[in-house]
Amino acid sequence: MRHFSVIVLKPRPFAIFSSSVCYHRRNFSLSLLGFFMRFLLSLFLFFGLVWADEIRYLIDEGNTSIEEMMQKPADAFLPYAQGKMGFGFTAQAYWLRIVVTNESAQNQEKVIAFDYPTLDTISMYETQAGTVIAQERYGDIVPNTRTQTLQIFFHTTTIAPQETKIYYARVTTQGSMILELSIDELQNFYPKMLTEHIGHFLYYGITLGLLIYNLFLFIGLKERTFFYYVMFHFWFVVVQISINGFGTWLLWGEWLWLNTFLTPFGMVLASLFGALFAHHFLSLTHRFLRVVVLVNAVALLAPFVASFGQATILAIFVSSLTVILMLGVAMYELVRGGNQQAKYFLIAWGGLLVGILLLNFKNSGLLPINFVTSYGSQLGAVFEMLLISVALIRKYNALQESLTKQAVLLDQQEAYSAKLLHQSRTDPLTGVYNRRYFFEKLTQTPPTHGLFLMMDLDYFKAINDTHGHDAGDAALIAFAHHVAAQLPKEAIFCRFGGEEFVAFVPYDTHDTPLKLAQHLVDTTPEIRLEKFPSVHLHVTIGVALCQAPIDIDSALKNADTALYRAKVAGRNRVVIFEA
Repeated sequence: MRHFSVIVLKPRPFAIFSSSVCYHRRNFSLSLLGFFMRFLLSLFLFFGLVWADEIRYLIDEGNTSIEEMMQKPADAFLPYAQGKMGFGFTAQAYWLRIVVTNESAQNQEKVIAFDYPTLDTISMYETQAGTVIAQERYGDIVPNTRTQTLQIFFHTTTIAPQETKIYYARVTTQGSMILELSIDELQNFYPKMLTEHIGHFLYYGITLGLLIYNLFLFIGLKERTFFYYVMFHFWFVVVQISINGFGTWLLWGEWLWLNTFLTPFGMVLASLFGALFAHHFLSLTHRFLRVVVLVNAVALLAPFVASFGQATILAIFVSSLTVILMLGVAMYELVRGGNQQAKYFLIAWGGLLVGILLLNFKNSGLLPINFVTSYGSQLGAVFEMLLISVALIRKYNALQESLTKQAVLLDQQEAYSAKLLHQSRTDPLTGVYNRRYFFEKLTQTPPTHGLFLMMDLDYFKAINDTHGHDAGDAALIAFAHHVAAQLPKEAIFCRFGGEEFVAFVPYDTHDTPLKLAQHLVDTTPEIRLEKFPSVHLHVTIGVALCQAPIDIDSALKNADTALYRAKVAGRNRVVIFEA
C-alpha cells in the first residue's frame, strides 16, 4: 500500500545482474562453464525462447473466488508479456496462474518471489487436482509477512521429479500495480538477492557519506545551501527505502501505516527542500519560487486527507513540476548571466529528472519494466549527488576565497580607518594630539581636579626668521617629544596652535604638577637640534589650578593670563594664575 509501482510478472532474465526472474531447468555448477551456460540461458529466457515455468494473469472483473478461478481453463488467462506487466494505479485486483515444473530426476526447491515489495495484499493458493491444499497471505499491509532476511515477499516449495504444481495468487494494491514476479531455484535465489542488496546498500552508503559530508559543511560554515541539500536527499532516501521495502524490513517494522504515509509525504518534502536548495545554490531572487514552495507546502496535506493513491499521484505531479521549473530557471540563469553554478545544476538535475520520470512512467504503466526504468531514480540520484557535490566543493572554495579576500579587505579598511582616525586626532607635524581632540578627550571624561599648563616657546619667530622654517619645525617636534616624555600617562597633551602647547595634568597635591612645570622650564634648554646646533630653546609656562566643577574654557583663559604675565616678567619661567 504505497509507492507508485507496476505489476510485472517475469521470468528473471540476467539474474546474475539484477532481481529479474530467471527460470532454470537444471542446476548448473559454479564452474566457469556453468556461469556462461547460465548467462546464455538467461538470454534465451529474456527473449522468450525458453520457458521452463509458466506465468499467466487475469484481471479480476469482480470479486472472483479461488474456486471460480480454478475452474477457468489456462487459455482464459493472458500470457506473461516481458516488461509490460505494469498497470499503473488501478483499483482492480489481478489473478496470477503460476505453473512450476520439475523436469529433472531430483527434488527441486524453488522460490516464487514478488520482487515489488509494496503490493498491499497477495493471497497465495497452492492447488492439486482442482483443490486448494495450502494458502498463505502476504502484503505490505499484512502484518508479520516479511522475513528477517529479505524485504520482498516470497514462497518456497519442494517439487518432486517430473512433478508440476499450480499456484494462484490474487494481488490488490492502492499504489501502482506492478506484477514483478521471479521464479528461481532456492540455491540461486539468495545469492542473487545478495547481489541486489549489495547494489542497494552501496547506493545508500554513498548517499549517507555525502549527506554526512554536507552536514559537516553546514555546521562549519552555517551556509543554508548545504542544509537544504542534506534535507533534500534525506527525504529522497526515505522515499526510496519506502518503495524498496527496506524501511519496513529494517527500520519501522510493523508500523505499516508509516510506510504508506512516508512515500507521498517524503516525496513532497524532498521536492520542497530541492526547490529551497536550488534557490540558494543558484542565488535566485525570482518571486515565483515562493509559489513553488507554497504549492509543495499545500501538497504536504494530501497524505492526511486523501487516499494513498491520490496523495502519491499528486506528489508525483508536484515533484516533477518542481524539478522542471527549477531546470527552466537554471537554464534562464545560465543563458542570461552565465551563472556557472547553473551549468552544474542543469546537468545534475537533468539526470535526476530523467531517472525520476523513468520510474514514474514505469509506475504509471506508460513505460515497460526493465533495469533502467526500475532503478532510474537511484542511478539519477547517484549522478546528481556526485556532480552537485563537486559543484558544492567549488562553491565552498569560492566562498572561502571570497571570505579570505573580504577579511584582507576588512583588515585594510580597519587599518585605513585607524590611520584616518589617528590623523584626525593628532597634529601632523609633531604627532601629539591636536586642539580639537584635546577638548574631545576632556569632554568625554570631565576631570574633577588638575592643572592646565599653557606653554609657549620663547622667541620662536626669531628662530624662523634667522634659521628658516625647517629649524622652526624641528624645534616644535623636539619640544613636543620632550614634553610628552616628561608628562605622566594620564596627562592630556596637545599642540594648541603655532608654538603654543597645552597639557592637562590631574593631581592629588599641587606640588607634583608644579614641580613638573618647573622641570620642563629647566630642561628645555637641554634640547639639541641635530641639524641646527646653534638653536637653543626656552619655554614659558602659565599654570591654572582647577577644582570641581571644572570650567575648561575659564581654566584655559586663566592659564593664558598666567602665560602672559610670565612673558611680561621676562619669559623662561612658570607663573601660576592668581585672581
